[in-house]
Amino acid sequence: MTTLLELRQAKRWTKKEVAAKTGVSTYKLTQYEQGQHKNLYALDFVLLANAYGVKPSDIQVNMR
Repeated sequence: MTTLLELRQAKRWTKKEVAAKTGVSTYKLTQYEQGQHKNLYALDFVLLANAYGVKPSDIQVNMR
C-alpha cells in the first residue's frame, strides 16, 4: 500500500496539478495526505486512484 503523498511525489505532481486532474481541492488533498481529514469521501479516493493509476484499495489512509 502507498500513501497519497507518496503517489503524488512519484508522479512529480503539485497539489494544484492533482486538483486540476481530479476536482479534489488542494485543501482536501492536504488534509488527506496529512491524515487530518474528518471525513473520508469515497468519490475523492476513486478520483485520486484513477489519476494515479492505482485501485482505491491500494491507497494507505493515515489517520491522526
